[in-house]
Amino acid sequence: MIRRILCSIAMSFILCSGTAMAQSGSWSDKNYQSQSWGNDYNSRISFDINNEKDLAKFAYMVNKGSDFKNKTITLRAHLNLNRNTWTPIGTKEHPFRGSFNSGSFSISGVHLKEEDSDYAGLFGYISGGSVEDVQIVNSTITGDEHVGGIAGGAENASIVNCYVESSVKLRGRRARGSCGWNAEERSQGAGMLQRRKNRGRY
Repeated sequence: MIRRILCSIAMSFILCSGTAMAQSGSWSDKNYQSQSWGNDYNSRISFDINNEKDLAKFAYMVNKGSDFKNKTITLRAHLNLNRNTWTPIGTKEHPFRGSFNSGSFSISGVHLKEEDSDYAGLFGYISGGSVEDVQIVNSTITGDEHVGGIAGGAENASIVNCYVESSVKLRGRRARGSCGWNAEERSQGAGMLQRRKNRGRY
């Protein structure tokens, strides 16, 4: 009888552990991404993001070298990324160069912990692109340097009418509300940040 109880407890522990692991993966894993989104990248100039898997596929494509220059990405629903760890959209080597508009929809649960990363945020690095009307809520973003709710770094880019809610926690050596590092600070006219609301903890 005791042996059966111990076996049941052990099996319950294994099942619970397996469930926890399944819900704490990374959005950069293809299993958590839309399989069809962006497959027509070369023939289209506008894309809609309808769910979390679409956003994850978008991030994956940018980080692999599809910069979306002269293309528009529009968010069509509220998103909650809480299930998995987020990977920022764009790197300094492969930045985002297109236009992203969130409309009236928010993105919550952006959980990122890359203590060795220089550019951490929903977007990692934007160059020559624009981000508008993005609302980040209930999120925790941790990096080494240049941490922002919207973007870790921006160069020749515009971040307009974006909002980082008070529940957002930013951690890093240079953590700021919307953008961790903006080239405009070092080169006149290199970037533009307008109508930002930053209420997070950093």
